Amino acid sequence: MTVRAEKDLELGRAAEFQGVPLSELPRVLGAAPDADIMLMRAADNYFSFFTRDYIERHSPFLAVRIDGLPPSQWPKTSYGAALGPYLVAHEKFDGAELLVGLKEPAKFPYAVVSVEFARAADTVDRLKVSGAATNASLRVGQTLALSACISCHHAGDFGGTLAQRPWMILSTWAKADPSYFRRYVRDPKSVNPNSKMGGFKDWPDEAIESVRRYFAAYTPAP
Repeated sequence: MTVRAEKDLELGRAAEFQGVPLSELPRVLGAAPDADIMLMRAADNYFSFFTRDYIERHSPFLAVRIDGLPPSQWPKTSYGAALGPYLVAHEKFDGAELLVGLKEPAKFPYAVVSVEFARAADTVDRLKVSGAATNASLRVGQTLALSACISCHHAGDFGGTLAQRPWMILSTWAKADPSYFRRYVRDPKSVNPNSKMGGFKDWPDEAIESVRRYFAAYTPAP
């Protein structure tokens, strides 16, 4: 497929992509019939996952060419990192509003080096907390944690390892020192000058507190 994005989320400009819709990858790559979640890892161990619902709503695709060029000729990121060998892009993205002033984050991993398939019941569903279905704050916190935090933090073999801090560490911080947790999410370098995390300075206070409440409520599934 060939798609022209008016403003790609990673490049920050219009671009033409050639690629494969994520909806087609399970068939192309021979995923098991009961696999309902797609896992992607980047060269630096950044992690993303895509549910069927996200794919149906946003139609992401795995790009193999940008403006007719192969990965070896793709531009670098603002950090000077390579975008290839694969990246995920969207023709357009309009996330659902989670809070006033905050929409659902888009997923556009780059430098993707592996694609795997799994069951949500064995992976992401095990990180969901009791009460999120009826508690709006927990629900928002869970959505943000499983969209943003999971990229660099892991629970067992699910999630990213870029941060080298597992899910349970975040849970411990959220319970033991709420103020520290909130400061770290907002501006990591203010509490740890060596942190590589950029922080979420644009998130409203309500969003950061919702994420803290999620991690405080989290307990590992048996």
